[in-house]
Amino acid sequence: MPKVKQIEILGLDATLRGISLDMGLTIDELVVTSGSAQVSVDPPGLSLQQPGKATVVVGEASVQSLLEKQAPAGKNSFVISISNGLVKVTAKARIVVELSITAHCRLVIREGNQLHVELQAVDLGGTPAKRLLETQLNKINPLVDGKDLPIQIEMNQVTALDGKITIHGKIKGVTL
Repeated sequence: MPKVKQIEILGLDATLRGISLDMGLTIDELVVTSGSAQVSVDPPGLSLQQPGKATVVVGEASVQSLLEKQAPAGKNSFVISISNGLVKVTAKARIVVELSITAHCRLVIREGNQLHVELQAVDLGGTPAKRLLETQLNKINPLVDGKDLPIQIEMNQVTALDGKITIHGKIKGVTL
């Protein structure tokens, strides 16, 4: 029997869950849909006839876990809330007394392949608290970088609703 080198498919629907990125974030779900494609066996590869669609989902627990991993000592108590287009981060820090600082952040797509978290407002504290939060956000930005995903996507839209961040985009390429 001859060895199969290439397979033609009419459509592709795939859901990847729990993707751990090197920077510490876990992508809760990556949904990929496409029309016809060619799958190469040797060497392995996937060639889409037309750009497919991709949806990336990151939940509150994943963002909270990332922040806790990146936090300086003594500042690792975070509560994340994602709704109404914003990411709200409440952090407790003990300096002399325990303080509760809340940051209201918006999500911004940059260069079509990076999702950044930008500080919009801070409750409590004034300038030192704002600088502390900006420094912490710089450590996690970009929150999602397309180069870290198993597929190359061009990010078109981001929403922050119902406890999750959802990024919609077009598939530019696939790495197997």
